[in-house]
Amino acid sequence: MRSYLLKLTTILVIALAILGLTGCKKDKYQYPSQIPTLSDPNGVYLTIGETKVTNERLYRRMKINHGLDRLNDWIDEQILADIEINQDEFAAFKNRLIYGVSNLNEYTGNQEETLTRHINNLITSGYFTEEARNRYYELEYRRFAFAKAKLLEEIAARPEDEPYFSESTITSNYNNTYRPTVSVILLAFASSAEAKKLLSQYNVDINRISPLGWYKTNTDVLFTEEEVKQIFIDMFNNQYAYKNNGADILVPGTGYTVEDGKIVFNLTNSINENVKFVYTYKELSQVSSTIANMVFNTLKLGEGFHKSFTTGPVLYLSNFFMALKVSESTVPPLEEVRDKVVDDLVNQTLTADKIKYYLYVEREKANVQIYDEGLESLFAEYYDEAFTNQQITDYKKYVKTTGESNSNVAEITVKGNKKTLSADEFFTRMKNMHGISTSIDYMNHYIVLSNPKYAKIYNPLTDTIIDQEKYQELYTKNVQKYKDELAKGTFVTIGMPANYGWENFLRDYFGVMSDQELMIYYALYSEGLSLFTKDQYSFDDEDPERSVTAQMEKIFQEFFNVETFAVAAYYDYDLNTVADDPEKWTTEQADNADAFLDKVFEQADLSTKKTIKERLTEVSDAYKLASLDDAVWGDYKKLGLRLNITTESTYTASSTLHENMKTALKGIWDQLKEEKLVGKVLDTTTNPARISDYSFKTTTGLNRAVVIASKNAVYINDSDNSQVIYPDAELIRIYEIYKKPDEEKTNEELNERKPSSKELKAIDTYYTPAIKALEASSRIDKILVSIRAQMIAENKLIFASETDKQNYQALLDAYAALNK
Repeated sequence: MRSYLLKLTTILVIALAILGLTGCKKDKYQYPSQIPTLSDPNGVYLTIGETKVTNERLYRRMKINHGLDRLNDWIDEQILADIEINQDEFAAFKNRLIYGVSNLNEYTGNQEETLTRHINNLITSGYFTEEARNRYYELEYRRFAFAKAKLLEEIAARPEDEPYFSESTITSNYNNTYRPTVSVILLAFASSAEAKKLLSQYNVDINRISPLGWYKTNTDVLFTEEEVKQIFIDMFNNQYAYKNNGADILVPGTGYTVEDGKIVFNLTNSINENVKFVYTYKELSQVSSTIANMVFNTLKLGEGFHKSFTTGPVLYLSNFFMALKVSESTVPPLEEVRDKVVDDLVNQTLTADKIKYYLYVEREKANVQIYDEGLESLFAEYYDEAFTNQQITDYKKYVKTTGESNSNVAEITVKGNKKTLSADEFFTRMKNMHGISTSIDYMNHYIVLSNPKYAKIYNPLTDTIIDQEKYQELYTKNVQKYKDELAKGTFVTIGMPANYGWENFLRDYFGVMSDQELMIYYALYSEGLSLFTKDQYSFDDEDPERSVTAQMEKIFQEFFNVETFAVAAYYDYDLNTVADDPEKWTTEQADNADAFLDKVFEQADLSTKKTIKERLTEVSDAYKLASLDDAVWGDYKKLGLRLNITTESTYTASSTLHENMKTALKGIWDQLKEEKLVGKVLDTTTNPARISDYSFKTTTGLNRAVVIASKNAVYINDSDNSQVIYPDAELIRIYEIYKKPDEEKTNEELNERKPSSKELKAIDTYYTPAIKALEASSRIDKILVSIRAQMIAENKLIFASETDKQNYQALLDAYAALNK
């Protein structure tokens, strides 16, 4: 659910549109004389140093961020309690929540990793135990089952001439769901020329491609059906013997038989994991949607043999393919599976918004009475939104509660029985889920604002204003602004009119108990955190993890800047044009790919083209057209090796690159630096382009990097006698003055020298990234986590409950696992 706390600017826009209609009602409003209150508001949830986080503070804060979700959980648990759980349906539903599929046999990912990630996500949402997670699954299932039953009632109530799902919708869903499986001989090529060259080897006239079929070279004679089948068999064996240890795959007796002179295919099973003939639409779409559409929709059986195969190469992605559709399975007629088709449509219709709509309707029917004013305003807002999202304008409005209670948050009536949610129970529900995550704010506030080094404006421990002018500036922006808008009636649009009361507004809108607490959340903590962050490093700190100089040195040592491209050898057994994972290659495959790259560069050296890119491209083109019996390339073709040359790009140490690629490029740049060739013209007779002296794996296959240009590191002074690389503290002092607007500078600062262009470039290259790394929120978060751990060890941070202490660590572990 979105954040409940609406931005003031958003509220202002809404208010301007309707304030004229509602403003006149503001004086009729009266805030309840009593509000739901905890029986032990001063009980201590957490002790941080000398401060205590009371139940009341935690309750009000949690209610703002999580209250509506937990209230709806409680309501739904009561009104949906009678929905029985069908274990088979529940298992399928749970699978959809976790894996995205009902049947785990359809899931192609790593089940263990996916489940672990899912559980960690639930832990960060407050479901710390398996029991809590199971309750979550069961409630979500009941919500879905209830909404489905309501939708089915709507469908059944429709007149026959106005069905919920039209016949065309049902037919379309049937056609998309009940597709046959097909048997197909599929051939892929790196280029159209490669495909045509192979066709020409079988006497196919490649200059006379016709939708009627293939013509024999230099004749007007079309190949017969049996001849075309045989050519596809031979081409397949020619292209893919490498998938079967060099042996033919389609051989008489297994792949096909010849009966009465006719070829009858028997393509019912894969020969091995790398050879596939039978596909579902989904499976073939994973190779290419273009191929799937051609095979399933364009190629036809029983309408003339020439319509069952592609008569020329067809483009897909960056490659080309040809296909012979051999057979397709039968599917059940629509009438046999109509109920299943409609059920699928029902499930598709049950979007999150649709389910929320049915639930809010049912919640209202339970005569919901909400005695917490802020929570009820939020409930009413989301109730209206549920109808708006369904484009429903004429509906029963939610009637706000007139009763009051000092102990109960809400009351509903289910089957004539009243059920109440006490403030204490509501607090416990929220505390068990969100107490930890909410209290981390209090911990961090204490760490930062209890230290006089960072609390430069206001000290919350002593309630002392230190910088009156700055405090007033922040107060005007973050407190007075809201006071003024409340007084003007701006918040009437969300159920908080001008006479709502400021203290009530603080509690119900922000979840805080005072102006000072509001200031801490929305201004003072961020001001203090900025000082805290800057205190976590110094220019020449002895600890390299805290040193600006050490960070700049690290950036310099990692520096490289090259213009490069890569030559990649790869396998593509599944024909999806993406390299098969090199980490799953056999040692033999890796060795063959490395030898192939040796041959590629060896042949490039024989070319007379001017640049290395042109020479390698010439080799690549020759390889694409080579046949299996080619003297140079035949052996590599038989192995199924493919070749790709990337476009030239400029990369630096900060580029997003595979680590193996980055290491190779850094090594080449270092070698050029050692030879004093950085910045010099490369790819010439005297200074040839530099090629990585080893092959390395990336996701694109086995690679070698080719560097055709480089740039030097940035220096303030690159003289051998007085080399200066990155800025010192004095230059940074000058730079900080330089950045100020002139009107903010003193006379002395106006006379200060300006950094040179080289100095500014060095600052941009070294200093700015160093500061960015040292001030990164991830680094500061780790420091705060470390400080909190030390406080726990020293009994300066004490949870009232051992369970909460354990859940705190579980939350940190889950976050760490998700952010590896």
